[in-house]
Amino acid sequence: MRVFKQWLKEIDVALTHDQMKQFEAYYDTLVDWNEKMNLTRITDKEDAYEKHFFDSLLAAKCYDFTSVQRMIDVGGGAGFPSIPLKIAYPHLNVTILDASNKRIQFLTHVAKVLELDNVHPFIAGQKTPLVTIIIAISTMLLLRGQSLECQCLQNIVCRL
Repeated sequence: MRVFKQWLKEIDVALTHDQMKQFEAYYDTLVDWNEKMNLTRITDKEDAYEKHFFDSLLAAKCYDFTSVQRMIDVGGGAGFPSIPLKIAYPHLNVTILDASNKRIQFLTHVAKVLELDNVHPFIAGQKTPLVTIIIAISTMLLLRGQSLECQCLQNIVCRL
């Protein structure tokens, strides 16, 4: 998609041909599964590329993901922003927490279809205290000497 590639240039994200194919497969899988379960209301291809994929990658504008090894997405839903970031930065080890078993099944399936290694979807529902999750994330960031100064990074690390 030509417009998507132009947007990526604006934020200095370069994707290979294989990564572009992964985004195509992600879109196809998302639309297919969305017919069975409500994952997103945005199914138009151009809108999905802009509002799901590009918006997820905007985080790279304020944070250098080439130096990150691990990422956690709390409330992963249909995989935004974690899956697009994993596609763009394949070295990432990604943990995705969500309260819905159906969404976890979708995320597991997407990771297999896209052949993404080190993607770990887990159920974190009502039995997982939110305070525990926040403390774990805060501790992880503090140990790495990082803060949550960038608003878009806050949305990636801890969407509450």
